[in-house]
Amino acid sequence: MSTQDNSMVLSGRNRQVLFLVLALYALIYASISLVNHYCFRTYALDLGYMNQALHSLSRFRMPVYTLDITGREMNFFATHFSLVMVLYLPFYYLLGTYTLLVIQLVSVLAGGIGIYRLSLERGNSQGLSLVILVFFFSLWGIFSALSFDFHNSVVAAMMLPWFILFMERKKYRPAVLFFVLMLMCRESIALWMVFILLACMIRDRQEKRPLSRFKLSLTAVAFAWFMLVSMVLMPSLLPEGVDGQFWKYSHIGGSLPEVLSNIFLSPGHFLNILFSNTTGEAIYNGIKPETLLVLFVSGGFVLFIRPLYLLMILPVLLMKFLSGNYAHWGINYHYSIEFAPVLAIALSDLKPGVRSLRLRKFIIIISCFLAIGTTVTTLEKRKSRWYNSENSRFYTKAHFKCRYNLKEVKRGLSLIKMNSRVSASSELAPHLQFSGELYHFPQINNSEYVAVLKTSDVTYPLGIDNYLSEIEKLRTSSAYGVLYESEDLIVFGLTE
Repeated sequence: MSTQDNSMVLSGRNRQVLFLVLALYALIYASISLVNHYCFRTYALDLGYMNQALHSLSRFRMPVYTLDITGREMNFFATHFSLVMVLYLPFYYLLGTYTLLVIQLVSVLAGGIGIYRLSLERGNSQGLSLVILVFFFSLWGIFSALSFDFHNSVVAAMMLPWFILFMERKKYRPAVLFFVLMLMCRESIALWMVFILLACMIRDRQEKRPLSRFKLSLTAVAFAWFMLVSMVLMPSLLPEGVDGQFWKYSHIGGSLPEVLSNIFLSPGHFLNILFSNTTGEAIYNGIKPETLLVLFVSGGFVLFIRPLYLLMILPVLLMKFLSGNYAHWGINYHYSIEFAPVLAIALSDLKPGVRSLRLRKFIIIISCFLAIGTTVTTLEKRKSRWYNSENSRFYTKAHFKCRYNLKEVKRGLSLIKMNSRVSASSELAPHLQFSGELYHFPQINNSEYVAVLKTSDVTYPLGIDNYLSEIEKLRTSSAYGVLYESEDLIVFGLTE
């Protein structure tokens, strides 16, 4: 057995520590994601419509959903080209509405194991590799993503360390498998993979290795797939009159070629958009600077020691900051998940930039403490708008306390017949996978049932007053009667 292989064999103590780290973070992640769903703190957008699409696939139909706020039927692949959803079906039959959340949680843990193995592969000691693992698991990007529903970009990001690990081992079959799975997760991942592969080839050149035709081929495939999906396949699936994915960049251009053209022809305007608040509303000031500061403090400074990894996060930063939607700019939700594996992978590759082992140890350990400190700080308070600390702060009693009387809510929902047409408020929708057609209240369309949480403060797209007003309209409607009412929930049924 080689020296490198020996480094992969865990000592008894390190094996126990690794198991304890995995168990601890599994418990923390479950207490965020699964508890949120149990307590009705997941939403129609996004877990609800993804569950609805998965339900359609489980019935061997196209993955359509009707939970868009317009109430129209949409093909899920027109929203996100996530072919990987088909692979989730066996788990859906077992886990129901929790399926996607469990898959996301397990993928993060698996991504951590990939980070640990890659660190060992690169010659770091078992102890330092464990510190890098804790650094990775503690990053704010993971906590923000798990606090808000499910997203396939999380699953894709967690495959990155395994892809790089197998590429560096020259085990090309499993590398291609992870490459394909990543492309299947989401359309934007293909563009990210172009930059990942370019960075890998730069690293090869820095280490005096010849240019890899294999990596060049994967780069070409990734770019071709991105163009095919984003320019041809997804637009072809959109209903007439519905904007595609580039609506968020409409202030720069109406299509990808237009966006790229405007960026190159007006670099000054591009830089202004990149770092400024483009909404014109002062309440959104400071969101982009907060993201950059948090990214730098929680390990991002390592990217200046190993600049090639800046290339890996470049497309993510551009997609975040060039968007016209302020929600993309900040540290909320899943929009920063790609940073997590890249930062950890960069930390595992310090040796070319830092020759001193003592200094490398110091940087790795201090990065871990900074990551934990940054996450704890941002869990308490952040500039990013509409942050819901109740969903994130797993260490507080409020997180585990359900706002609604769950027994009564579940009793009311049990009155809704299987495969019925239902209009539901946002927090109810992810739990109604048995529904045939499911609409986002106040969209009712031809619903046979309307189930609404009366005491919810999640009333999008309505304000609270209009939301309550719509409920009162139903009370006085001749078309619907009250089937069930409790302090929190009211269920209406069609009378005709």
